[in-house]
Amino acid sequence: MVSKKIKRINLNSSEIFSSDYYYLKSNDIVYVEANKAKVSSSTRSSTLIPILLSALSFGAIIIDRIAR
Repeated sequence: MVSKKIKRINLNSSEIFSSDYYYLKSNDIVYVEANKAKVSSSTRSSTLIPILLSALSFGAIIIDRIAR
């Protein structure tokens, strides 16, 4: 029977190097929690600007190809 161990580790601490969990073994699963500061700072405009610029570039390419 396989036993499950759940351990929370601070990767910013130097104690990680002496931890039993430093080396991964086969079938280990690593879950990394989202950085709450980054998640809260991402706004709708920061995700819409690249999409808008890509759409404008695509439109410019299509217009250029049609005009030739």
